[in-house]
Amino acid sequence: MVEEATLWVSTPELCTRLQVSRSSLRRWVHSGLLREGQHWVRMNPCCPRSDQLWQPERCAEQINRQRPHCRR
Repeated sequence: MVEEATLWVSTPELCTRLQVSRSSLRRWVHSGLLREGQHWVRMNPCCPRSDQLWQPERCAEQINRQRPHCRR
């Protein structure tokens, strides 16, 4: 069986794909809805202010679980 590679995208790309703002992403990270390692990773793990890379399918799935009325 072939395992598919996980696709990681930048913050602007994720905002475009999910049609959400950066502030919404920040709010969901701070509330624990989107978790580091599962939904996003730091580009430079040694730097706490590093840019983030996101896994869009996992993020969309988690957001849709919390906001079923907004499913597309």
